[in-house]
Amino acid sequence: MNIAEIRKKKKKSEKKDQVSEEIIKKEASLSSDNTLPIPQKEEKLPEEYIESPIEALDFIDEESFYSNIHKISEEKEKAEYLCFLLGDEEYGIEVKIAKEVLKFKEITPVPKTSDIILGIVAIRGEIIPVFDIKKILGIEFSHYDEKNKKLILLKVDNEFLCIVTDKIVQIRKISKDQIEPPPLNVSIAKQEFLYGVVILDGKIIRILDIEKMLSY
Repeated sequence: MNIAEIRKKKKKSEKKDQVSEEIIKKEASLSSDNTLPIPQKEEKLPEEYIESPIEALDFIDEESFYSNIHKISEEKEKAEYLCFLLGDEEYGIEVKIAKEVLKFKEITPVPKTSDIILGIVAIRGEIIPVFDIKKILGIEFSHYDEKNKKLILLKVDNEFLCIVTDKIVQIRKISKDQIEPPPLNVSIAKQEFLYGVVILDGKIIRILDIEKMLSY
């Protein structure tokens, strides 16, 4: 046997030994009953979690995980309300009917119309009626704040109209569970046009039923 054949035979022997070592290592990794560990079943996440943006979650354990799920569910049930002042009282209307907040502009009176209509304004070529909701609500001090007053353009039953406010406060998120019946000290006239009241940050916000007000 020449040297080349000896070297070739040696390489085959070394390769065989290497394969045997790998088999021994794999067998050693098996459990005592010669079975591999069963992979854990992947749990399906709740639908609310899957649909939620990652940045909305900050859970670090199971308890806070489900706490966040509850918070996200509550957040979905909240509606946005545009809040504003009439005198010293804060009122809110759902944003879905409030289309635009406008700088106050001169209102043209219209003879022989209801006293709850202040007149009309032109908005992008459209003639829009302006309602005096202070008069509808029976607010005695009906003068509007000249410095901060604004017009809110609403769309109710496919009709556009404006209301005048003393000051725009902000948009607030409010759930139906937060809205409570009007307190007994609220006048009968006001109660008729309120969905209810909400207390936020120590302030009472009166939620208006605009549709009922305008059918007054």
